[in-house]
Amino acid sequence: MVLVFAVLLGMLVGLALGGSLSKLADLPLRGMPLFGVAIALQELAYPSGVLPWSVSDTLATALWLGTYGLLIAIVVLNRNVTGFVIAGACYLVLCRSKLTAERMVPA
Repeated sequence: MVLVFAVLLGMLVGLALGGSLSKLADLPLRGMPLFGVAIALQELAYPSGVLPWSVSDTLATALWLGTYGLLIAIVVLNRNVTGFVIAGACYLVLCRSKLTAERMVPA
């Protein structure tokens, strides 16, 4: 559900800044199936209460970092598209903060 709100917010901001949904549809984006793999890894790492499995914190962190690795790969593939490099920098900052938090929080 969070992704739906993020997509809607992104569309509204883009339109407010003079963007166009038809131009968005024409963007030559590469590596888009990797988004699906990243979302699947997130679901494996942090299953909702409906799904019949759970994973250890260490495995969940590894899967989470794997999803960010996929997102960085998408950024590299689409580095010529405005905004992707900024998003990649944000991903790197989030990865660093996650790794720092893991070392600072006692088990």
